[in-house]
Amino acid sequence: MKKKLKIFVLAAVAILFGTRCEDFLEENPRFGLLESNFFTSDDEALSAVFAAYDPAQFQQGAEWHFRWVYGDIVSDDSIKGGSNVNDLIQWLRLAEFRGTGANTALLSEWTAKYAGIARANFALVNIDGNDQISENLRDLLVAESRFLRAYYYFNLVTLFGGVPINE
Repeated sequence: MKKKLKIFVLAAVAILFGTRCEDFLEENPRFGLLESNFFTSDDEALSAVFAAYDPAQFQQGAEWHFRWVYGDIVSDDSIKGGSNVNDLIQWLRLAEFRGTGANTALLSEWTAKYAGIARANFALVNIDGNDQISENLRDLLVAESRFLRAYYYFNLVTLFGGVPINE
């Protein structure tokens, strides 16, 4: 048994030191889109901005909307409702002003808005000043990306107060 273990260890050491890590870790991608080859046409720039719009629709479900949940349930305008006290417990906690970072409703809002900000920033960095995209479309997409970023920050500040800025 010890002899087999020695052979295995020696073989593993020979393999590790016989090849350089760079040989198999630094391969150029053979296919697919990367940041370095993506923003080369108007259609690709449009796709990036469309992706920044997507988190605007991230909600708890079709029946929940940001303003209704956090504007009315967390006030005396409405009650949480549901079939019993344990139904939608995350909303009950908010209605009782006991929302914490573990609250899935708050966490999903935070995550969705920062996903939108990250996507808008990604589009801005790669579209602004890119000569491969037509000038009129480039100006439009930069403006849309800036608006989306501001919209997501507005919703974050409305819900949480001061938030970290990620530009």
